[in-house]
Amino acid sequence: MKIIELAGSPGVGKSTIYKEIVNLWGKESSWVPAHLLYPKAGINFQSLFKFFKNIKAIVQGTHGKIGTVGFMGGRKRFVSAYPEYMDACWEGIMTKQRRSLNNVDLRIEKAQHLSNTIENIQFIIENKTNKTVVLEEGLIHLIDVLLFSDDPDEISRILDVMPLPDAVIDIQTETMENVRRLMSRSVTLTMHERLNAHQLKNFVNQSRYRRNIINRLLEERGVSVLPIDSGVNATINADKIIAFAEKLIPQGAKQTEALKVSC
Repeated sequence: MKIIELAGSPGVGKSTIYKEIVNLWGKESSWVPAHLLYPKAGINFQSLFKFFKNIKAIVQGTHGKIGTVGFMGGRKRFVSAYPEYMDACWEGIMTKQRRSLNNVDLRIEKAQHLSNTIENIQFIIENKTNKTVVLEEGLIHLIDVLLFSDDPDEISRILDVMPLPDAVIDIQTETMENVRRLMSRSVTLTMHERLNAHQLKNFVNQSRYRRNIINRLLEERGVSVLPIDSGVNATINADKIIAFAEKLIPQGAKQTEALKVSC
């Protein structure tokens, strides 16, 4: 199995491109969107209340995702496997998320974000699929939005103690376009509330600066980085990412395809 993570500043267009990738996926594809692998909880018919509660969760899109027993067990295994990475994350949350740019304490929110992400990552790591997995957001994305580090040495130390993906899709766009998208969002992230265009511009530029450092350090470690301009049509970008993913087909999958052809 190979893992590809999408990464980029908030509002850059990751979700839009990921949704387009999902639209182009088929069961015969050599790659799979990560969320399709996550466990789904069964509907509970023990009581009318629980039945309607589950129906509501399904409609809201939360049913069978974060918080299931499978994910919670994965979280514990991840924490046990990567203690140094967890130490770095807790330190970053406590020291850098105490007050955001808009003077809001984000520690609880960021801790929940971290928990959700490591649950996803561990489940994917333990999955037995022979396909390349495309993840909308992963641990590489968190280095920027969680740890806020501009120090190459600090970022390098974090990369050395965490599970790395096989490739990263680095999604960027022109700074003011990124700002426009943030300001036009129907739901504003807590960290962006009450920020004006100038402040958001500084936020985006700082994020891009950090991500350029991260990308360089990843490439030094043999992780492929594919730059994507989200100003381009989403379907064109999705096709480009899919072509990239198909080149990362795991060896076992290649052997299987070869056997099919020979038969």
